[in-house]
Amino acid sequence: MLDHDEPPVLLGEDQGANAGEYALAALNDCLTTTLIYHAAAQGVKIDEVESTLASDVDIQGLLGISENVRNGYDKIKVTFEVKQCYRIFFGFGEILSPHVKGFGCFAIYLFL
Repeated sequence: MLDHDEPPVLLGEDQGANAGEYALAALNDCLTTTLIYHAAAQGVKIDEVESTLASDVDIQGLLGISENVRNGYDKIKVTFEVKQCYRIFFGFGEILSPHVKGFGCFAIYLFL
């Protein structure tokens, strides 16, 4: 069972994730799993993956208050930090800014 709630700005008590947050979690799971599958298929050893998503939603668009504001997420930023990767590959998405985090580690930034 999943706990569902909304933030106070949407008259909730923020006691659980809302539908948009669950959708982001599902996207996060899909992208992370795909990264791992592609790495394994190419013989890339990955010891650990940390993935995060960040996004912005303007409440005016969400509630239909303004026709000039998009309804839904404006941008979704996906960040992967992969540790102990012995061969770097980029299997999907547009790589906008890879940053080396240390020996054998790197991060990928995607904008969907």
